[in-house]
Amino acid sequence: MRCRNLLPLLLVITIAACSPPKIETTPEGFPPTSSPLPTSPPTASLRPTPTALPPSHPPITVDCAFQLEPHLSDTLGDSVLSVDWFPGDYRIAVVVAPDGLLYLDPYTLKSVPLALPDVPRPRVVAVAPYGEFLAVGESGGTIHILGPNGDPVFDDPAHEPRELTSLSWSPGGSYLASGGKDNRIRILPVPQFEPTAPLEFGFGPVNSVDWAPNGELIAAGGEPMNLSVWHFPSRVHLVSLRLKPDPRNVVAWLHESDMLASAGMGISVLQLSSGLTWSFGQGVYFTSLAASPIDNLIIAGTSVPSPMLFAFEPTTRVTLAALPLPSPAVVLKFSRSGNLLAAGLADGTIILWQCPEHP
Repeated sequence: MRCRNLLPLLLVITIAACSPPKIETTPEGFPPTSSPLPTSPPTASLRPTPTALPPSHPPITVDCAFQLEPHLSDTLGDSVLSVDWFPGDYRIAVVVAPDGLLYLDPYTLKSVPLALPDVPRPRVVAVAPYGEFLAVGESGGTIHILGPNGDPVFDDPAHEPRELTSLSWSPGGSYLASGGKDNRIRILPVPQFEPTAPLEFGFGPVNSVDWAPNGELIAAGGEPMNLSVWHFPSRVHLVSLRLKPDPRNVVAWLHESDMLASAGMGISVLQLSSGLTWSFGQGVYFTSLAASPIDNLIIAGTSVPSPMLFAFEPTTRVTLAALPLPSPAVVLKFSRSGNLLAAGLADGTIILWQCPEHP
């Protein structure tokens, strides 16, 4: 398992180091949801159906032996809105308020603002899998496709008022999915740049969109208390869940495309091959979520009762690590290699962790 110890690598903004007290967490019991999911169209990459749910575990004590020690200091802006990594882990694209889009070197923390006069209000950014395109979404709904140096390639204007919330590239870079407050998921083929008919979320605003690593599934999380999964390109709707007790703010696929994690009031995990769901961390409000591209590992940030960063093993529900944060994590993003994790905080801080491999 990787990341059993999250080692702070870099810290933007000087923060006093702290030694947090020991925190005890107890995984919640859960009633299984055993109704099978639709099987059409089949997805060959899904694993065989398991015969039982992951076992319950006794209360787990997490020893917070980690300290946030400043390595370098800088101020990016008032708040970090969106983060994504370029292939090779050599550069990070960051959207900050109020200054806009910048590139950050993760090893020196040198930042380079991108002058984008045609993108006045950037809200979210997504880097194509091979780094050849950069998608930047505005608050008003327009999506700008740029080259890696910020050169304009294509603009997909908002055809109606739409608050854009999320962007996700398909693993091969052939499609860009976007979610917004208009209850829809729009799919933009690349490089044809001819928008297809949107997927109707139907329940309410879309807070998060994530494309599965196998390239065949799209998940969306939103309000009120919902997540949905579609097969693509058939566009067949596979499942929708109304997960209590709070809206699902963020969704993230695990690396084998069989399990989907969602975060809101607690963490919920859906296993597609069995149709089972289980939950843990109830009573804690999670504001951000990221899944490792190489391991069964999820990282989630909290705001209530205090800003924290947790590492979980989703099948066993074991808490692997817990770290205090100076401010709630707005966005979490693993690098493409899975070796680095970036956390963008509400106070404009960027924190980078190394995720060393452990036996």
